[in-house]
Amino acid sequence: MGKQINSETRMSNAISLPPEKRVYFNGFVVNMSASDIVIALELNNEPVILLNTSFPIAKAFVEILGETIANFEKGAEIKIPQLKTIERKLKKLNAEEK
Repeated sequence: MGKQINSETRMSNAISLPPEKRVYFNGFVVNMSASDIVIALELNNEPVILLNTSFPIAKAFVEILGETIANFEKGAEIKIPQLKTIERKLKKLNAEEK
C-alpha cells in the first residue's frame, strides 16, 4: 500500500494544479446505479465535468463538506441559505416585479 499523505499536503498539491485542471461549477445533477453515484457538475446549466464515485466515498464527501460548511457558518456567525430557499425568494421577487 502507498504512503499516507496528510490532508494539508494533499490540498497544497491540488492548489498547485494548472488552470486547465481546475473546475468551477454553480450547479449539479446526481444519479446512481447499483454500485456508483454519478455527479454531473454544471456551469450555468451546462455540464463541465462528470464525476463517478462509490457510495462510501460519496457519503464521506457529504459528511466532510457538511462539517466544513458548519464550521464556516459558526466562525463567520452567518447561516448560508439552502438553494431551495434562495430559489423560492427569487421566484417571489420576480412575481412581485411583474
